[in-house]
Amino acid sequence: MASMKKEEARQAVLGEYDRWAKKHPNDARMMGGFLFFRYLQNERADLLDFRASDNDKWQILHGWLRDWVKD
Repeated sequence: MASMKKEEARQAVLGEYDRWAKKHPNDARMMGGFLFFRYLQNERADLLDFRASDNDKWQILHGWLRDWVKD
């Protein structure tokens, strides 16, 4: 399977974040999304299948979440 384009991945990740945050509201407010990133690594690695080095994926996802969850 080919990796997703970043925009496709962003939309899929943010949709999954909305579902995950509703089930884990306390975790969603903690650690700037790191717990969600760990969830993706362990349970939904397919959503992290976009072009970037593994170290950069956290930074990219963190930026998406920061922009998405602005107060």
